[in-house]
Amino acid sequence: MEEQNFQNPIPAFHFRKRFGDINWRKISSIDVDRVARELDFVTLQENISTVTFCNVDAVSDLDPLFVKLFKLAQYTIEYLLHSQEYLQSVVNDMETQASNTAAEKVGVEQQLATANAEIAKLKQENKKRRKMIEQQQLVIEAGASSYYKCPHCDKAFMNASFLQGHIQRRHPGSVSYIGDVIEHSQREQSKLSNNLKQLEADLQKERENFDSKLREAETEKTRWAEQSRRDMDRWKEEEEQKWKEELTKMKETFIQDIEGLKKK
Repeated sequence: MEEQNFQNPIPAFHFRKRFGDINWRKISSIDVDRVARELDFVTLQENISTVTFCNVDAVSDLDPLFVKLFKLAQYTIEYLLHSQEYLQSVVNDMETQASNTAAEKVGVEQQLATANAEIAKLKQENKKRRKMIEQQQLVIEAGASSYYKCPHCDKAFMNASFLQGHIQRRHPGSVSYIGDVIEHSQREQSKLSNNLKQLEADLQKERENFDSKLREAETEKTRWAEQSRRDMDRWKEEEEQKWKEELTKMKETFIQDIEGLKKK
């Protein structure tokens, strides 16, 4: 996950110049007690610009302390408006970043789903291959154990002595060929035995390859999940720290501006 930054860094803040006369008629029509009692934010919103940016110095015969208090209230409201606007931009950025993070999370989940599907496929394939090889082993073992076949009929025997006895009893005219038959059978049996050993070696190699692929898939799956969690935790910590730092800067700027006004 790439490092996220605020799209709108805190701008340089300066108090605006006051302008315009106070609309006393409009102000006098406002029932302040009702506004407070009914939480009439609409009326406050309609008059916030007038109250915040009117030029109180243009009004004569006002107590200097009241003028100073009114100006401090104006500067406080202006600063709060600025803070509100900035924090809203921060919220918008964080919502965008959260949306991007959610999209990345979906991508990681899809990768994990793909890995799970691949693991399941490998397991199924390994199961089929193992069953097939076991069946081949049974066939070869069965063939090897009954390979002493009679060259004159369809009968087969477990060992050479049984075959020799059969030929002597059933095919007495073919006794001279018994040695060749036995030798051929032994060669074929040895060949089958070697093939069986090779097949077992191939099966073991196939099992090792499958186990290796399965371990790799499981490791990659765990790595994706852990990396996603770490990235999310790091992003949350970084954004929280940035938010705290930006608020601290805004507070320091406001305090400096207020101190400057007090010295005037």
